[in-house]
Amino acid sequence: LAEGAPLRIDVQSKWLSTLLGALVIERLGPSSPGNTHPRKSLVVQAAAQISGAGRSLFPEEGFGDWVVSGEAFGSEPSSEPREGQVAIEGARGRFFNSFRKLSPKSSGDVAQGVLSSPPFEVQEGMWIELRVGGGRAKEFIHQVGVRVVDVSGDAPETRMVFTGKRDEKLRWVRADLSPVAGSAVRIEVFDESSERWGHVIADGFTLHGAPEQR
Repeated sequence: LAEGAPLRIDVQSKWLSTLLGALVIERLGPSSPGNTHPRKSLVVQAAAQISGAGRSLFPEEGFGDWVVSGEAFGSEPSSEPREGQVAIEGARGRFFNSFRKLSPKSSGDVAQGVLSSPPFEVQEGMWIELRVGGGRAKEFIHQVGVRVVDVSGDAPETRMVFTGKRDEKLRWVRADLSPVAGSAVRIEVFDESSERWGHVIADGFTLHGAPEQR
C-alpha cells in the first residue's frame, strides 16, 4: 500500500447486500523493487453496530406460522442429524433441515420443499441475521439455501440468496435489508435440488432494527 496514493474500494453485488465485519486490503508482495518489508494490511471497519437482542423469527413450537410445502422438512424442525446425515457443526437446539430420506434406500438429498415465513414490512435500517449450512448447487435453477423474497409486487421476486458451502456447518450471515426497505418480504428456506448436497440446514433467524413487538 503506497503512502499518499489514492485508494478506492467498491464492494458490489446485484442481489446481495451484506454487513461487513471488516474489509481487509493486504499487499502480498513488496510495493517497489528493493523493498524487503513483509506484507502490510489495512483494515477498513465497515460493520453496522450490533445492539439489542432483535426479534426472533424462528418458531417457538413446531413450524409455528411458517408455511410448509413439499416433503423435505418433515413435520417439525430437527434437534439432531437425521438418518444418514453426519453431525451438524455448530448446532444449538432446533434447526430447519431438508435432509430427509423418503425410503430406506433413498438419499436424504432427494426430497424437496420450501419453508416460508409470514410476510413482514421492511423499514429503513433493518437487517437480518441467520445461520445457514448444507449444500450449494452448481446451477442456480436447482439451488438450495435461504432467500429473501419481495412479495409487494404482482409476482414474488427473490432479492437475496444465502447458501451453505457443501458441508454440515452452520455459518452466520448478516444482511442489510435496506435494498428492500418499504417492501413486504418473506424469508424462504428452500430446497429445489435432488442432487448431491441438495439440502439445507438453517437457524438463528433474527430481525434487527424492527419496531418492538407488544
